[in-house]
Amino acid sequence: MGISATRDKVYTLQEKGFIKVVDSTPTGLRLQAVPLSDVPSIQKSEQEAEELVPLEELDFYTDPILRTKIRERECNKCFYSLQKITDENFTIDHVISRPEGTNSYNNVVATTKVMNTKKSNMKAEDFLRTLFRDDLLSEAEFHERLKALEQLRAWELKPNVLG
Repeated sequence: MGISATRDKVYTLQEKGFIKVVDSTPTGLRLQAVPLSDVPSIQKSEQEAEELVPLEELDFYTDPILRTKIRERECNKCFYSLQKITDENFTIDHVISRPEGTNSYNNVVATTKVMNTKKSNMKAEDFLRTLFRDDLLSEAEFHERLKALEQLRAWELKPNVLG
C-alpha cells in the first residue's frame, strides 16, 4: 500500500473516532489512540444492544452466563459477607425469595453456599444485621451492605452483560 493510500486509511479511522491525528508533517503523522469506550460507533452499538433486550427482562438466576455476570458485578465477593467467592462455593441468592421475588438482576446476588444456607428465608436486612452482630461484618461494612441493598432494589447495580 502506498503512502497516499495509508494516509487515507488513517484519516478514515480518525473520521470513525478510533484515532486522532495529533500532528502531520512531511515525514509522517503523529497519532493518538482513542479508548474504545470513547468511540461513538461502539457506544451506539452498546446502547442498541441494551434496547434490543431490556436488562430487566433477563433471567439472571437460571442462565449460567448471566449468573457469572452477577458474580462479576459483586467483584467475586459474597454480597452479604464480602467473603471471596470461588467456583466451588459460588451460588446465586434471591434477595426476596421466590415466588414473590423475580430472577431479575435487582433481586439476585452472588453469595457463598454457606451464606445462602445461613440466610435461608430471612429478609436481607435482617441477615445483614445477624452478620454484624456475629462480628462477620464491621460497622462500616454493615452500612455499606445496606446501601448496596438499597441500590440493588433501585435497579442501580447493573451487571455488565455486554463485556
